[in-house]
Amino acid sequence: MKAMYLVKPGVIVSKDVPLPSLAPNEVLIKVKGVGICGSDMEYFKSGRIGNFVVKSPLIVDSWA
Repeated sequence: MKAMYLVKPGVIVSKDVPLPSLAPNEVLIKVKGVGICGSDMEYFKSGRIGNFVVKSPLIVDSWA
């Protein structure tokens, strides 16, 4: 599946990642669309929100 990683402020890259293994009570859904919220934009612009600072690649979205 694909995942969008914020690697540093202003830089998001798409990477292939393995499908997660699921527990018996879990399901995997296929995402057909996503939105961008204000916190996504703040992470993209500054790499942080409040006290949380992105110090390593952060998955901001993924889809199968």
